Amino acid sequence: MSSVRRNEWPQMHKSAIEDIMRPGNPKTEEEIWPHYGTPMAEYSAAFKPLLPEGDIKSFLESRRQAGKPTLALDLFSGPEALQSVSKEINGGLAVGLAHDRQNFLRPCFSDRHIFTMSADLTSQRTWRSVNSWVQTQEFSPVKAFDLIVDFAEGGYELVPQNLNIYYALLNDAYKVCSSDHGTMLLQIPTEAFAFPEVQQFFQLLEQTPGIIFKRAGRTIRIDRLPESPDELPKLI
Repeated sequence: MSSVRRNEWPQMHKSAIEDIMRPGNPKTEEEIWPHYGTPMAEYSAAFKPLLPEGDIKSFLESRRQAGKPTLALDLFSGPEALQSVSKEINGGLAVGLAHDRQNFLRPCFSDRHIFTMSADLTSQRTWRSVNSWVQTQEFSPVKAFDLIVDFAEGGYELVPQNLNIYYALLNDAYKVCSSDHGTMLLQIPTEAFAFPEVQQFFQLLEQTPGIIFKRAGRTIRIDRLPESPDELPKLI
């Protein structure tokens, strides 16, 4: 695996975006990232095999009926998906993918409890900002996200194809997920399956106490229990 240092990742990310967006690229931005800005119903179609409730909205509604507040994080996304379930969540943060606009946090005009940020998800600075935001949410007793969703699709084409980066993105998200039965619904980039270590990593997750791991094709679900470790098991 690559030994590139993490402080070099943002420049790698910038180069990946510039390469994709260069004039003459046969793909348009819409073709690269067809699901950007879509409602949560489209996410549900992808994650349905991992949702006993049938869809994400029903999953959120079951939490609400049980008296559990829900703070949601949507990665590689604008605010549209969270806005489509705004009545089912207490607050949410959508983090889009950018290399030239660090941590530009703003509330959505129609749903003031939902915020959006354009930032570089490969940067530790971004994750510090995400964690700082969640610490300000007074209704969250554990100061962590109850639901984290990553329906990136073509967004991964804008991230360097590097196994260390894929692991770090997953681990950074895991660390801000609530250990009080927080849920992560994630789409794994197709490119990651070229690395044999990925299957070994899935086996590690299945064996880790405090983590409930399920997989359906390119999608995975991770549920954190109170006894779950603070970080994911090491990939290597």
